[in-house]
Amino acid sequence: MPDVPAAPDALAALRAANARLREVIEAKDTEVSVLRAQVETLRAEVAELQARLAQNSQNSSRPPSSDGLAKPARKSLRGRSGRKPGRPKGQPGATHLRGDRRVVRRARVAGRGGRDGQQGRRGARRVTGGDPGRDHYR
Repeated sequence: MPDVPAAPDALAALRAANARLREVIEAKDTEVSVLRAQVETLRAEVAELQARLAQNSQNSSRPPSSDGLAKPARKSLRGRSGRKPGRPKGQPGATHLRGDRRVVRRARVAGRGGRDGQQGRRGARRVTGGDPGRDHYR
């Protein structure tokens, strides 16, 4: 639709509405600038409070008693060696298999010097439990 001049009353009403909208936008712009200034002030205050909260007796002139009960973690002077923990690659493992459990009992074998008239020597051991059905003396 081409631009057709509107009636003078409609044109005056549109201009009045436009002026009101410009005033509202100007008020909102002023409010936004005030709020931005408040945000910057609050950000500076938060940064200052965080810096004060991060201070302790290690990084300020405060006494150690102001640190409270929690002590800061100590920093180790020992550096990393670069090695991985555990056994070297290629070395056999050192775990015991379930069937390798053995029960060792002391036994008396004929020999010298026993007690209560029994003859026997100490030191011989009866080993059981290695293989089923195999008991032997060492």
